[in-house]
Amino acid sequence: MSHRAVNSPRLPDTVVQFGVAGGILAENTLYLSGQTPLDSNFNVIGKTFEEQIRAVFDAITAVLEEARFTWDDMVKMTAFVHNDDRSAIFTYCAILKEYLARFSSRTSIAHTYMLMGKMQVPDMMIEVDGIAVKNKNKPYAYRASLDRYRLLLRSQRQWGTIASHHGNIFGPLLLGRAAAGLRALLPDDRVRCTRDRPI
Repeated sequence: MSHRAVNSPRLPDTVVQFGVAGGILAENTLYLSGQTPLDSNFNVIGKTFEEQIRAVFDAITAVLEEARFTWDDMVKMTAFVHNDDRSAIFTYCAILKEYLARFSSRTSIAHTYMLMGKMQVPDMMIEVDGIAVKNKNKPYAYRASLDRYRLLLRSQRQWGTIASHHGNIFGPLLLGRAAAGLRALLPDDRVRCTRDRPI
């Protein structure tokens, strides 16, 4: 199984000093290391729990984008929390739902929330790791575009067949352009099928 390290330039460099990558991409699965609310100088970002949560989720977003993944691909997260206020979980979940609403079509995710007695960095209250799996099936957002191109391809095939019988060389050319247009609109791994039927 091939794999590669994923490190975002927007995050602290943990490779040289610690040998820790922001994530490891193995085939279509991205394993995110624990993301922390630390700046490039390893200083804690934010004095409140809410500020630190947002810094961590922004770091997760950075790793996902570096690997060309999105929050739609996230399947599992684990939060390690150092906070004596047990009601802080409600703050955490509210912000998690906010990020899902902003960056994902999903409304929930597999998750574990763990309370820790102490964190490695003083004043740091949270660290979150996760697993993302690239979905090779067609997202719902692509259905309308695919339907439009089905109609275009069908009409171009009909026109191309008629034109070719009359010696017109432009029919096949337009058919080729229609197919190329479809693939320009959608990545190769998303052209194969819609959610419930082939193209």
